[in-house]
Amino acid sequence: MPRKLRGLSISYDAYKELEYFCYQYGEKKKELAFLYGGRGLRMDAAGKGTRQTDQTAATAFRAMVLEEQVGMIEEAAKEAGQQLAPFLLKNVTEKMKYEYMEVPCGRRQFYAMRRLFFEILYQKKKKVEMGH
Repeated sequence: MPRKLRGLSISYDAYKELEYFCYQYGEKKKELAFLYGGRGLRMDAAGKGTRQTDQTAATAFRAMVLEEQVGMIEEAAKEAGQQLAPFLLKNVTEKMKYEYMEVPCGRRQFYAMRRLFFEILYQKKKKVEMGH
């Protein structure tokens, strides 16, 4: 078993899926900013049933999905690390190593918190996928 997974109750494949899900965090945040700022979500009632309304609904749905995904990652970091959540987020979303951050805890504690993060994220993602 890879060292990263010791103490985790999720499979290696599930862990890798979550890891890459987290690496997309920055892209998701940028896309959300674009959806709300760039093109903008215009929620006007004009043109019901038109292609414009369909596009607005699709854009709103995409924004909702992205918000949920970004929120899941941020909530899992807060639940796992409380005040250390910003360090944890940098590590799991930007591949920033412990050694390059001034984390106010020991390395072993940090990586235990990271494992807890993936456990929590796994449960949150599973809940969403099951429709709860």
